[in-house]
Amino acid sequence: MNKGNLTNRIEELMKTTDTVRESTEKKCEKLRIALSGTLRLLSGEKSTLTRVSGDPKDLRKYLVELVSNFEKENLDNLTAIQSKLQNLLSIVKDSDYRTDIGRDESE
Repeated sequence: MNKGNLTNRIEELMKTTDTVRESTEKKCEKLRIALSGTLRLLSGEKSTLTRVSGDPKDLRKYLVELVSNFEKENLDNLTAIQSKLQNLLSIVKDSDYRTDIGRDESE
Protein backbone atom coordinates (compact mmCIF):
# COMPACT_ATOMS: atom_id res chain seq x y z
CA MET A 1 0.00 0.00 0.00
CA ASN A 2 1.47 3.34 -0.96
CA LYS A 3 1.39 6.56 1.00
CA GLY A 4 -1.54 7.95 -1.01
CA ASN A 5 -3.72 4.91 -0.42
CA LEU A 6 -2.89 4.83 3.28
CA THR A 7 -3.63 8.54 3.55
CA ASN A 8 -7.01 8.07 1.84
CA ARG A 9 -7.98 5.20 4.15
CA ILE A 10 -7.01 7.16 7.24
CA GLU A 11 -9.00 10.18 5.99
CA GLU A 12 -12.03 7.90 5.48
CA LEU A 13 -11.70 6.67 9.05
CA MET A 14 -11.47 10.25 10.29
CA LYS A 15 -14.72 11.07 8.46
CA THR A 16 -16.34 7.99 10.00
CA THR A 17 -15.17 9.11 13.41
CA ASP A 18 -16.68 12.57 12.81
CA THR A 19 -19.98 10.97 11.80
CA VAL A 20 -20.02 8.79 14.92
CA ARG A 21 -19.20 11.83 17.08
CA GLU A 22 -22.06 13.87 15.56
CA SER A 23 -24.47 10.97 15.95
CA THR A 24 -23.41 10.49 19.56
CA GLU A 25 -23.93 14.18 20.32
CA LYS A 26 -27.46 14.05 18.85
CA LYS A 27 -28.33 10.90 20.79
CA CYS A 28 -26.98 12.39 24.02
CA GLU A 29 -29.14 15.46 23.48
CA LYS A 30 -32.17 13.22 22.90
CA LEU A 31 -31.37 11.34 26.10
CA ARG A 32 -30.96 14.60 28.06
CA ILE A 33 -34.33 15.83 26.81
CA ALA A 34 -36.01 12.52 27.66
CA LEU A 35 -34.51 12.50 31.15
CA SER A 36 -35.41 16.13 31.76
CA GLY A 37 -38.98 15.56 30.61
CA THR A 38 -39.31 12.42 32.69
CA LEU A 39 -38.01 14.08 35.82
CA ARG A 40 -40.37 17.00 35.26
CA LEU A 41 -43.31 14.62 34.84
CA LEU A 42 -42.41 12.73 38.00
CA SER A 43 -41.70 15.76 40.17
CA GLY A 44 -44.07 17.29 42.66
CA GLU A 45 -46.48 15.89 45.18
CA LYS A 46 -48.81 14.43 42.61
CA SER A 47 -46.92 14.10 39.41
CA THR A 48 -48.14 15.41 36.08
CA LEU A 49 -47.76 11.90 34.72
CA THR A 50 -50.23 10.51 37.26
CA ARG A 51 -52.68 13.33 36.56
CA VAL A 52 -52.69 12.51 32.83
CA SER A 53 -53.08 8.77 33.56
CA GLY A 54 -49.53 7.94 32.53
CA ASP A 55 -47.62 4.94 33.78
CA PRO A 56 -44.18 5.54 35.32
CA LYS A 57 -43.20 1.98 34.33
CA ASP A 58 -43.66 2.92 30.66
CA LEU A 59 -41.36 5.90 31.09
CA ARG A 60 -38.73 3.81 32.84
CA LYS A 61 -38.95 1.19 30.09
CA TYR A 62 -38.57 3.88 27.42
CA LEU A 63 -35.50 5.37 29.10
CA VAL A 64 -33.86 1.98 29.61
CA GLU A 65 -34.46 1.09 25.95
CA LEU A 66 -33.14 4.48 24.83
CA VAL A 67 -29.92 4.03 26.79
CA SER A 68 -29.52 0.41 25.66
CA ASN A 69 -29.96 1.34 22.00
CA PHE A 70 -27.58 4.25 22.40
CA GLU A 71 -24.95 1.99 23.93
CA LYS A 72 -25.31 -0.73 21.29
CA GLU A 73 -25.15 1.67 18.33
CA ASN A 74 -22.09 3.43 19.68
CA LEU A 75 -20.27 0.22 20.56
CA ASP A 76 -21.04 -1.17 17.09
CA ASN A 77 -19.69 1.99 15.45
CA LEU A 78 -16.55 1.96 17.58
CA THR A 79 -16.01 -1.74 16.86
CA ALA A 80 -16.24 -1.04 13.11
CA ILE A 81 -13.69 1.77 13.38
CA GLN A 82 -11.41 -0.41 15.48
CA SER A 83 -11.64 -3.21 12.92
CA LYS A 84 -10.68 -0.86 10.09
CA LEU A 85 -7.77 0.51 12.08
CA GLN A 86 -6.62 -3.03 12.85
CA ASN A 87 -6.76 -3.81 9.13
CA LEU A 88 -4.61 -0.77 8.35
CA LEU A 89 -2.16 -1.74 11.07
CA SER A 90 -1.89 -5.26 9.65
CA ILE A 91 -1.22 -3.88 6.17
CA VAL A 92 1.53 -1.63 7.49
CA LYS A 93 3.10 -4.42 9.58
CA ASP A 94 2.89 -7.04 6.83
CA SER A 95 4.38 -4.92 4.06
CA ASP A 96 7.67 -3.23 3.55
CA TYR A 97 5.87 0.03 4.13
CA ARG A 98 9.08 1.99 4.64
CA THR A 99 9.98 1.56 0.99
CA ASP A 100 6.74 3.29 -0.07
CA ILE A 101 6.97 6.33 2.22
CA GLY A 102 7.43 9.51 0.27
CA ARG A 103 7.10 7.81 -3.10
CA ASP A 104 4.73 9.02 -5.71
CA GLU A 105 2.07 6.56 -6.92
CA SER A 106 3.62 6.70 -10.41
CA GLU A 107 6.97 5.37 -9.13
